[in-house]
Amino acid sequence: MNWNAFQLSAIVIGAAMFGIRVVTLRLKSGINPFTISHPSEAGFAVGEVALVVLILRAARLLAFPLPGWADAQIVNSGLARALGAVLIGGGLFLFALALIAFGKSWRIGIDRRTPSALVTGGIFRFSRNPIFLFLDLYVVGTFFINGTAVFLIAAILSALFLHFQILREERFLLEHYGDAYRKYYARTPRYFAGKF
Repeated sequence: MNWNAFQLSAIVIGAAMFGIRVVTLRLKSGINPFTISHPSEAGFAVGEVALVVLILRAARLLAFPLPGWADAQIVNSGLARALGAVLIGGGLFLFALALIAFGKSWRIGIDRRTPSALVTGGIFRFSRNPIFLFLDLYVVGTFFINGTAVFLIAAILSALFLHFQILREERFLLEHYGDAYRKYYARTPRYFAGKF
């Protein structure tokens, strides 16, 4: 399998889903889904762009130097790459389910001015954060495909950063939705299993 082509296809599919949702919300509902109002939300966007740039570098579509240790191979097997593809594919599927379930409620960032209804149906019955879970799966899958230290570091930093963002959103949701969110929080895992 051409793993670079797979990764580039995954980027295109994810970007297409993202773009379609943004355009649909703007044209059909008049909603601006971009509500970046905190440095962590801007950092989220920067992190996603950095990951794409690293993938483009790994595919040799961009060329820029990194320290030698960054390109050190940690994992290098067909089985690891296949696992990475499964994680990325599963993540994209979760992303699609989350976008469908969100409907008009989808936002990038915490929308304090025009928050929408609390979404608890669809994939949100099984995970309070399927989009963040998608991103975690995607970055870990990318590490398994490429196997280098820079992608391992990206996966670890991404998981930590996304967890911090989830905690910020949980505080907002508790403040805004009160008991409805408390009940949802009590019955639905943060990620997919357990309460972590």
